[in-house]
Amino acid sequence: MRILSALMLRGYPNLVRIVVITSGMVMTNMYVMTTPMTTMFHLKGIDGTGWIVAVFYIGTIPGAFMAPAHIHRHGGKSVMLASLATMAICSFILPFANIWIALAFRCLHGYAFGLAVTGGVIIIREALRESEAKQNLALATQGTINSILGGVTGPIAFMILNGIASSAGENNTHVYFIWALMGLFPVVIGMLLVWKKQKHITIEKPAVTTSRFRAWLTRTMDLPSYTIALLGIGVQITYSSITMFLPTYTFERGDGNVGAQAMMLTAIIAAITGPLMAQVTNNWGKIELEIVIARSMFVLVIPLIVIGGWGLLIAAFLIPIGIKANQLPTAQLARQSTKNKVAATAATGVSINLGNFIGNSLGGTIGEATDYSTAMWWTMMPCAVFSTVVAVVYWKTLAIKIALTKVILILSLWLGSPRLFSHQINEYW
Repeated sequence: MRILSALMLRGYPNLVRIVVITSGMVMTNMYVMTTPMTTMFHLKGIDGTGWIVAVFYIGTIPGAFMAPAHIHRHGGKSVMLASLATMAICSFILPFANIWIALAFRCLHGYAFGLAVTGGVIIIREALRESEAKQNLALATQGTINSILGGVTGPIAFMILNGIASSAGENNTHVYFIWALMGLFPVVIGMLLVWKKQKHITIEKPAVTTSRFRAWLTRTMDLPSYTIALLGIGVQITYSSITMFLPTYTFERGDGNVGAQAMMLTAIIAAITGPLMAQVTNNWGKIELEIVIARSMFVLVIPLIVIGGWGLLIAAFLIPIGIKANQLPTAQLARQSTKNKVAATAATGVSINLGNFIGNSLGGTIGEATDYSTAMWWTMMPCAVFSTVVAVVYWKTLAIKIALTKVILILSLWLGSPRLFSHQINEYW
């Protein structure tokens, strides 16, 4: 019942409800503009759409990084309105832009997205600063709403625009106009919600008596929390690569759309498990152990993907559980490492966005070079292994022998899996 109450936003302040819904509108805009992008730009005869997609993630990194500084200076409401307005402008310009203008505004779009998402998380945490448990449930609800909206609106927009474009002929200007309106609609709703309903929230600045630059750096970047967040980036790199390239990998291997179906199953499970994992984090109280278990799942996922068949089905269940079980405890560990809670929240956002960028870049480069062969996934394995080994270090209550044993087991799995599963792989192919 507590999970259902969380999904219904019961017991939250109105400010939190508005930010959670607005975050869903931001995510809807991102998926509506991104999912049909390759098809829409190919319709205009523009190549290099991979760069137009990738540059978005470049913009999200400084957007997340600068969120604390902007909120410190301008307040949460002003930052949310400015980021939503920027996304609206970019959404209207992108469908009609040439390659160079598209690259510039797509990067700006990413900056506004990173600022809005990380700023929203900061506002939620500050509004519920008295209770870490309520913060976790609110953010899990936010993630569930984002997963549902993203998993639905992107494919719907793609199908609608693809259907209109196929019957448009040479006069297809109205297709781009419809695409622009689809992107504008959610962010305009978000702006109206923030403007009319959201109260101003100001984050207290940390007391700093040094130079102006050092004061800005102290408010914006906190070394302990950034260290914790960035050391776990390997999991996000692996997750991003899987979600982006698994459908292509399975299709080129001759499995049809089984990869796309697996990712749809993953999205559904992610929506269900978000609040459940928040309850585990709140009630179990062993966040270091939870992080170890969650990251170990990604070490297991890669050989399961390579096996295919039943292995892919198991992987589809492990992927969302692993990422949800990793994100909240890692963010909580980062916040516990410092007094600068706002900077710690931004550190998590930077780590996620940087992981998405690296995962997309590595996955695209390696996948294209190997025709999305099995070699692609073994190159992702060191990322998952590294994050898991780091997590073992967090687990301070264990004896060093147990920690070393786990490291050896993980490395053995990495080195031995290609030989261990070679018979099954060859038989499947």
